[in-house]
Amino acid sequence: DIRTNGVGDGVRLATSTNLYFAQIINGNSETFPYGIINLSYGATTPVRISALSNELQISGGYTTGGKISFRTASTERMRLTDTGLGIGTTAPSEKLEVAGKAIIRKSGTATPHGDTDLLVTDSTASLSTAAVQILGGNAGFSNLHFSDTDSYSQGAIKYGHADNYMAFNSNASERMRITSAGNVG
Repeated sequence: DIRTNGVGDGVRLATSTNLYFAQIINGNSETFPYGIINLSYGATTPVRISALSNELQISGGYTTGGKISFRTASTERMRLTDTGLGIGTTAPSEKLEVAGKAIIRKSGTATPHGDTDLLVTDSTASLSTAAVQILGGNAGFSNLHFSDTDSYSQGAIKYGHADNYMAFNSNASERMRITSAGNVG
């Protein structure tokens, strides 16, 4: 069944009971042009693709727990849920969760060691610099923790911003501190 909605600005594909499978809307106006494709089941619209004058919106699942999944061939590679974006996982637990190895590449090419889980690289020239920044409050701390399955912080490098010192921990205790004056103790 192909029907126009009577206004002349769209096409609906429907069953005999008027449950829409697809709806194409052309809202082209000179002040705010847009186009919408709704893919529906019954009274719900689980998928909507909107082309607005300055953005593309893709919406999936108009109910709690809705998701948008991205696939190549028949394998899911990425999923956007109410919780966050999962790459290599179908159930992200944070805003971004990557299951597997990751490379953050500013430029150039590099091959990580087989044991490397996260590689930060800028390898276009011999003088290029790759950097990781840990930003803490001016009276707080910036920490790098070395954890194992039994302890959150077996080892650590900690920077105390209020007193501008750097501390090194091993076996869950501070073992060395460099003060803001450069004294080691």
